[in-house]
Amino acid sequence: MYRSNYNIFQGGITKTVKALLIINTAMYLAQIIIDRLTHGFFSAYLGLSMAGIARGYIWQLVTYMFLHGGFFHLLFNMLALYFMGPQTERTLGTKNFIILYFLSGILGGLAWLLISPPGLCIGASAAVFGVLGGFATLYPHAQLTLLLFFVLPIRMKAWMLVTGIAVLELFFFLGL
Repeated sequence: MYRSNYNIFQGGITKTVKALLIINTAMYLAQIIIDRLTHGFFSAYLGLSMAGIARGYIWQLVTYMFLHGGFFHLLFNMLALYFMGPQTERTLGTKNFIILYFLSGILGGLAWLLISPPGLCIGASAAVFGVLGGFATLYPHAQLTLLLFFVLPIRMKAWMLVTGIAVLELFFFLGL
């Protein structure tokens, strides 16, 4: 959870961010239900995999962004999008924000295909991280408060928060 020393929420949530939150949540609920009924076919068909791309399932480069590996995976991605997305969208404009979101997700998916072992990639993390990077680039010195474990407040500049998240993601990815 993030707070800032100035009002980055002026104007409230934007339509695009709201739509992305709704679509991601709805797709996660559909994923849970349909995967149970089809023994994981929904995730296998829409999640990103080298096997799927080899079969010509190029839509996976977009659809994987709307699936998630669990409730907390969805929650943390959507919290980051909720807090950093609206101001980023207002500054970039809706069209550029959408390009940033999807280009970040697609490039993240392609990178995953190049460096990961066989398996399935799901989640909006690359797209959301693109938005976080956009926010940190636009407002590098914005003082944000990260509520560690939703209790312990830690103040830092936007660029430091995004860099810290990137380092943590790298450690998780490498299994360290």
